[in-house]
Amino acid sequence: MKHVRKAAFCLYIAAVIVVLAMGASIISDFFASKAPSFAHWLTQSMPGRVLCAIALGIVAVHALAVLVGMALDKPEPARMRLEACPDIEVSVDALRSVARAAATSADVMVEDVRARVVGRNKDGVEIKVDAIALTSKDLKGLAHRVQSRVQAACDDMLGVSGVRVQVCFLPSKTTTVTKEVMR
Repeated sequence: MKHVRKAAFCLYIAAVIVVLAMGASIISDFFASKAPSFAHWLTQSMPGRVLCAIALGIVAVHALAVLVGMALDKPEPARMRLEACPDIEVSVDALRSVARAAATSADVMVEDVRARVVGRNKDGVEIKVDAIALTSKDLKGLAHRVQSRVQAACDDMLGVSGVRVQVCFLPSKTTTVTKEVMR
């Protein structure tokens, strides 16, 4: 699918270039002499007109696709409903706060927490925790402990069960290079 997107993007860029050249041709007809050029070829010859029509069609289809995408785009829900009691809703901010507090420990520094409501009935949650491990041994076990603490905290404090938690450890070491310059 990536290759199709790249090819479509390249085709779109080429179409935009042709449309801009056609526009430049039309504008230059008003201000410049009638000397033959590529822009003149685009608007005066039959193959140039066909190329312009195809390019305009591609740009129009893209604009229509963007417009339809904007019209049909749904905002991400800010709350989720509990399975046990559909009358109660829990906000994403509350989930984020509880997950951050549960993930923080002596050997983990939490960098970022993202929570997303999923499911047709807004009853599922995905939480991604970006953290820095302050230890270099048993990262897999550390990730499982963070994951279980976040799941337990969401279940105990908010009543949200079945939370999917993804823990991602970021690089913990940075290197600073200094160089002394002699004069």
